Amino acid sequence: MHYVTSEPVQATLPPHKTIIVLIDPISTSCRIAQEISKRGHHVLALWTSKYAGDSSDKRDKRSPAKYGCGGLRYKLELEEGRDWNWEDDAEGGVEGVLTIVNGVAATFGLKIVGCIAGSGWSRANTLADALAEKLGLPPRLAAAPEKNRDVRNKNTQQELLKESGLRCIRQVCGSELDGTVTEFLEAETYPVVVKPASKSDGKGASIKLCRTKKEAVDHFTHLIESAPGKIEVICQEYLRGTEIIVDNVSYNSTHKTCMVFKYDKRPANGERNVYFAMIPVESDSPEASVAIPYVRNVLDVFGVVNGPTHAECILTEDGQGPVLVELSIRPHGGDGSWSALSRALTGGYSQIEAS
Repeated sequence: MHYVTSEPVQATLPPHKTIIVLIDPISTSCRIAQEISKRGHHVLALWTSKYAGDSSDKRDKRSPAKYGCGGLRYKLELEEGRDWNWEDDAEGGVEGVLTIVNGVAATFGLKIVGCIAGSGWSRANTLADALAEKLGLPPRLAAAPEKNRDVRNKNTQQELLKESGLRCIRQVCGSELDGTVTEFLEAETYPVVVKPASKSDGKGASIKLCRTKKEAVDHFTHLIESAPGKIEVICQEYLRGTEIIVDNVSYNSTHKTCMVFKYDKRPANGERNVYFAMIPVESDSPEASVAIPYVRNVLDVFGVVNGPTHAECILTEDGQGPVLVELSIRPHGGDGSWSALSRALTGGYSQIEAS
């Protein structure tokens, strides 16, 4: 273990002979790990290469104390490159990691009852889904869309919305500055948003609001050139309106909304969108009454079956209702700093406890 604390988490339920695998339990997912421990389950932390290593920065990111969970003790922590290896495109896939995980459970006489990705990083999610399938655990995503298309990809999300008839964003996506991308940038009203299609696409990748075609072309080129391999970049219409956050937890395709927030973003310090506040929205408000059912329809279209999700939508100024910007198949981030407020407003629960 990397972290030994003087005040371990006290289980509020009798200890079980069970263990749950968490891959990269950072931010809010570390608090979910703490909740799992409180309920009597053991936690096995698998750290991918993004967080594995001995640098002070990576040790800090792995520390439960960083996320307000100083009493959390993992049953075991295993780091990629040191304790396990996995090539997601290699023949045989996840079998090596599966053998190690099953070995840990057998050594301690525990039954594996869950496998969860703790970060939004695509590779961690791919590993979690593959392990869960091999272990015979309930899936987070329905098999059909997941096998054929990556529903975490921002471009795929908009394509699925368009195909289903739900409101979507006007955009184009490409891996090179071809005629389709150029035509979109010539015809679209500015500003436009240029961003990577996946969170794993490129180092230093960023979202940028581009006010001219030249600026859009330059940022598109920057994202392509900064990536270690071939990636996709999205050029997208800029939506004017209020940003609404809808947090859900799903179980067997039944979606329960835990909280709705409204972001207060304003220009400051030379930046376009600086977070000033995250304001709770009442469930019977006009905003929530349209955002909640829309997001639940989105979850169905994307095939979300189990687990927490974090949806970012825009309620546009034209009165046409909500449109999805992005759905993250993970809990609301921010190190779970919003959870105490959520519990106070809902009578004692937040997305963390519901997950």
